[in-house]
Amino acid sequence: MTPLLTPAEHDRVAAAIRAAEAATDAEIVCVLARRASDWRFVPVVHAAAAALLLPWALVFLTAWSVQQILLAQLAVFAAVAALLFAPALRYRLVPRAAARRRAHQAAAEQFLVRGLGRTEGRTGVLIFVAVAERYACVIPDQAVAAVVPAEVWRRAIECLTDALRAGRPADGLEGAVRICADALERRSPARPGDRNELPDRVIEY
Repeated sequence: MTPLLTPAEHDRVAAAIRAAEAATDAEIVCVLARRASDWRFVPVVHAAAAALLLPWALVFLTAWSVQQILLAQLAVFAAVAALLFAPALRYRLVPRAAARRRAHQAAAEQFLVRGLGRTEGRTGVLIFVAVAERYACVIPDQAVAAVVPAEVWRRAIECLTDALRAGRPADGLEGAVRICADALERRSPARPGDRNELPDRVIEY
């Protein structure tokens, strides 16, 4: 499977994370997901709908036997499912609201899986992108959310989504890290003896 970022892009974003964490006690983790879900049920749903509607048209428009109609129904189901299984079509059929809900759920899962809720001082910040769903979010833990205005996270998300639309996820991640870092340095500065608790790199899956 081809990586979403090149090694040079990974290094660039990792350097931005290290620079940010040198000035703040927050822990920033970037997760880049190829997709939040494979949405394999979507082609099946559409194929089933087409197959269920077909017999009504054939009954009124043809003199086919029941066996012929059933064979045509099966053929339409298989053809539509195969056609829509291509990722380029499959993801376009997913309702935007459903894609956002699933992607946000995936982000919440990553927040827990990557240990962002277990940092000393509750200062974890997740920057999450789901490429197929064209979704991005920033999830701060309690201590960070209490001191950094929500507008900062919105600006970081806008940076991510703009870069995603342009096909430049690495630029979006690097820009979002810097936006968060500027606010965190002022409101949650590094403390003496602060240790690095989480990896300073982009996690792809």
